[in-house]
Amino acid sequence: MKRLLLAIVLAVVCPLIAQASHIHSTKAEQTLEQMIDRSGLISRLTVNGQTTDSVSPGNQGRLIYDRTNQCFAISENSGAYGCLVSSGSTSSFTPGSVIFAGSTGELAQDNANFFWNDTLNALQVGPQPLSFIGTALNWNSIEGDSSASYGVVNSYESTNTISIVGLYNWGKSKHTSGFRGSLYGMISEAVHSGAGTVSAIVGAYIAGSKNSGAGAATITYGLITYAQSNAGDLQSIYVSGGGAGAGAVNNYGIYIDAMSGATNNWAILTAGTTRSSFGGSVGIGTTTPTNILSFGGNAARIVWMERHTTSNTAGNNLTVQAGGATSAATDKGGGELKLTGGTATGTGGSVVSIYTSLIGTTGTSDNAVAERFRIDTDGHMEMSGSAPTVSACGTDPAIVGVDNVGRVTVGTGGVAASCTVTFNKTWTNKPACIVDHEGAILLIRAVATTTTLTIDSSTPLTASMDINYICLGRR
Repeated sequence: MKRLLLAIVLAVVCPLIAQASHIHSTKAEQTLEQMIDRSGLISRLTVNGQTTDSVSPGNQGRLIYDRTNQCFAISENSGAYGCLVSSGSTSSFTPGSVIFAGSTGELAQDNANFFWNDTLNALQVGPQPLSFIGTALNWNSIEGDSSASYGVVNSYESTNTISIVGLYNWGKSKHTSGFRGSLYGMISEAVHSGAGTVSAIVGAYIAGSKNSGAGAATITYGLITYAQSNAGDLQSIYVSGGGAGAGAVNNYGIYIDAMSGATNNWAILTAGTTRSSFGGSVGIGTTTPTNILSFGGNAARIVWMERHTTSNTAGNNLTVQAGGATSAATDKGGGELKLTGGTATGTGGSVVSIYTSLIGTTGTSDNAVAERFRIDTDGHMEMSGSAPTVSACGTDPAIVGVDNVGRVTVGTGGVAASCTVTFNKTWTNKPACIVDHEGAILLIRAVATTTTLTIDSSTPLTASMDINYICLGRR
């Protein structure tokens, strides 16, 4: 080590000696001659030690050995003396010390803040341990009162067509047996320990942006995580929610701000047939879900399937099914499927309605979806749809209702024995129908096919007589 330091000194000092005319004495020349052997190598140099000396004259340099600070010192151009190197050997430093120039230019160490851990093969920078893992491995500590303080800044630019990596962290465990603790490729932690208020504490901020240049970016990622293992569970992103203290109000595992600015904006978008599983309740439009899936109640909501995107293809089914009994259970019923209206107050009520799209004429026009069945606020069941027609029932007979239920009014002149109702839509199978008469007791019956209902009477049906019918079909 001493030889190395001496070589450094001579590389700096010899030019100064050549320039400093006041040390071109005969003794100095003899000393230089003695230190140069026949091979032209410098063997030794002796400089008398002293504690004080005047500074060098202007435009000149002077070399002394400073016995007080135990270092070689130089003064140049009337400047103060400054130590070149320490006279201490490597034994004066702790193994693992990273040597640097101290406040007066001497070699120094600060193992509490700057240290090479040869056991862990890690460079320790900074005074504090990582509270997350309990042991200081690599720590960078920067303190300041400026608007922004940076512990580590990495900047890299390239015009190459290959991938560009600004920062790459890699952790590798090499133990061959037994259980070991966790292996971290990178840990980022932000701690606020002062009494003041900060706008945000961010453990890691990652920004991916294409913000300059004429070229386009196929896709911009803020974060890519990739979990790879041949055993156990893979968790590309793991969010631990156990750090909330007593003063915490809301504890978010993941908080996604409103997305805007693009043609399509998504908070979360999954690809392919990847499944999603939620252990708790899910709120849409509400932060306080009461049930497993809750919608905010401040606006009307619609749950539906989008139309098929494949050309000339029918729509797909949507099935709502209650839970089934345990497999192989004995005499256990399935869960009930309940459709309920909303809670009403006072004289208000709620309605349950079923809507369908009826068959129209051939072509590509949409068939409107309309209400077909309703249970009103009093529990009455009502059906709606297109009205059937009535014939052979006097002059200008009338009919109101739908295929399922309605009323026929006999036309002028009446009819001797029967009236015919032609359904608006053909039934899949022949319906079961019943008829009755409002007024005198008559013996009438219903004879139905998939397309018509014939009302037969044992006596003539007089004008303005009302006959009610109810038909129910089956699949």
